[in-house]
Amino acid sequence: MNLPDKLASLAARLPASGRPRHTLLYVTEAVTYRAEADGRGGLLGEVAAVDKTCEGVDYLPETVEYVLTQGPRPARRVWILYDRLETHTLALPAAQTTGIGAAALTQALMFELEAVTGVSVVNRQIGYCLTASDDEMRTYWVSLLSQRVFDRLGHTVRQCRGRLAAVLHPGGLPRPLDEEAGIPWMRLEYWPDQVVAVCARHRDDPPEVSVIPTEGIGDGWRSEVDEWLEEHQDVKHRETLTCGRTLLMGDDLPLTWSLDDPAARRHWLQGWAAALARRKGLHAPLLQETSAINPDHLYMGLSGLAALLVVGGHFGWHTWQKLDYQAKTAELRRLEKRVQSLRDGIKSRRATLDGLNRDVTLLEEGFQHFPELLERLRARPARLLEALARNRPAGVVLDGIGRDGDVWKIHGVAVYFDAPNRYATALEASARRLGFELLPPAKEDLDLFVRGGPWGFDLKLEDLGLGGIAHGDDD
Repeated sequence: MNLPDKLASLAARLPASGRPRHTLLYVTEAVTYRAEADGRGGLLGEVAAVDKTCEGVDYLPETVEYVLTQGPRPARRVWILYDRLETHTLALPAAQTTGIGAAALTQALMFELEAVTGVSVVNRQIGYCLTASDDEMRTYWVSLLSQRVFDRLGHTVRQCRGRLAAVLHPGGLPRPLDEEAGIPWMRLEYWPDQVVAVCARHRDDPPEVSVIPTEGIGDGWRSEVDEWLEEHQDVKHRETLTCGRTLLMGDDLPLTWSLDDPAARRHWLQGWAAALARRKGLHAPLLQETSAINPDHLYMGLSGLAALLVVGGHFGWHTWQKLDYQAKTAELRRLEKRVQSLRDGIKSRRATLDGLNRDVTLLEEGFQHFPELLERLRARPARLLEALARNRPAGVVLDGIGRDGDVWKIHGVAVYFDAPNRYATALEASARRLGFELLPPAKEDLDLFVRGGPWGFDLKLEDLGLGGIAHGDDD
């Protein structure tokens, strides 16, 4: 458990305070609902409804400013749940995401989003979380917001003397609305632009989430919902959640929760307040300011530091006993360091001399093999072409081979997205034997097919020089 989780666990055991610690804004096109919650996520007072039109994402900062200024001062942390926030679920090969850092994973998700949606993801704030994983694929839930709008939201909340905790889509509450429901459970949520399907099968695993767009595709989304229901037909506890419209999916899924009902809306906001306040087990893509310092954690950290200083003062008198010993041993340590420095210098010069002797010996031996090196160098281009032809997988066409200095560039087109990677893996051993280092392929979606592709790619072979040829076995 890391430090923030420990501090959050400690705060949860403290007596509850009547002062709001969290402000939740559920923003819809016509109305924004505001709720205040304490440190444990319990709602305080009634859920306020503010009539303010939010025609689109560009009007979101204006709406938030109006709602926060109409009521009391917001709590320290302000959470914005926007029902038209752009959100998607993406499946990536496990081999492509295993072992990479957060920055590389973000770039991979943004590249995949751009390929799927056809919309540029430049200057976007992105949040993601892993929702499903197996040996072959990993599914991520991703939310996006214009960086300009996100910065304006942070500035607006700060002007209202609060701090923007996160912007998120209100779909996918990671717990059942029925408090008596157990594992497994599932829920279909109908939002203005998409259906969010949630299913939890194991208590310690994140819920499986699938985002199904409903705008611009007619009734085609219904078949995707039916397919998802068929895949989860073994789940007995089922819920539906709607906001402003009723979309029933057969007699087996009656409408159970509607956000048009004030009681249901409060119960749903209570679930989000508890999940966001505790954060443990929260699996939802949050758009957050990465540079901000959590004031709650800072306050608790300073309190802990003050306690440590008080305790340390009682033991401070022991430190004076060490001063005399340190003064007497300081000079001896300086002499030891000087002796060690001289020994290291002798060892370094001896190592340099040994290295020069080895270089002379290698030069003499290498001169004897010079004719053999020339023959290997002369035959290398033909053997490289042979390796390229022999290892080429199906669906790959090479249309150019060139050379720029010590780098050989091989250009081609692949029908399948992973074909260049498989091609590179197959070529790696042959390239090494010929004295080349094979660099990772660079791919570009030519966007000629409906679902993406084909992909142009470049394979670069870096010439390791005569040293690489001398040690390689190209027989």
